[in-house]
Amino acid sequence: MRIASDVAASNVTPSVQADENPQTPNGKVPLYQPADDQGFTLFTTPALDDTYNNLGDGYDRIAHPDSWGGFVHGTIEFGGNLVPFAGAKLTADLQEGAQWLNNKVDGIPVLQNIVNPFGDVVNGFGASIGDVFGSFGRSANDFGAAFEHLSHGDLKEAGKSLYNSGKDIVVGAYDSTKDAVKSVLDSVEDFFSW
Repeated sequence: MRIASDVAASNVTPSVQADENPQTPNGKVPLYQPADDQGFTLFTTPALDDTYNNLGDGYDRIAHPDSWGGFVHGTIEFGGNLVPFAGAKLTADLQEGAQWLNNKVDGIPVLQNIVNPFGDVVNGFGASIGDVFGSFGRSANDFGAAFEHLSHGDLKEAGKSLYNSGKDIVVGAYDSTKDAVKSVLDSVEDFFSW
């Protein structure tokens, strides 16, 4: 499942997706989506989704290769997403904890102004580092794809895949910086919202 927002939650029940932009009483998009009535919620981030999907895709290419290039693609994709998946999982857990804390103090005068800025910074740190892990996972997939294209004699597509592999790292660094800056701005806004 690919999710465009920085943080999302989807119910475990089939075909149920949480609203991506629900509004809280203060007009801000909530950081954390609460669980449904049964308490089943899957907390996820784009980096966690991407690396998880790449692990599955890479394994499938290894187990059922359609060519030597597909096998090499799968090996690079799977191996190149092991560490990013672990990192994305840790940063998603960090984000989930920070957002849980922010929800617990939401609406409590003074305390929310002290705790929410801390939660915003921790959440932003998790998102920022998660972006880096996700970019390395996407880069491994594209790098592996270059070998698969070479195995089919498609030099043009192999070149595009190599280009995309490098671009993934640059885009990940940009997204990481953007998330870090946004978390600091959110933190300052929460602190001064007396």
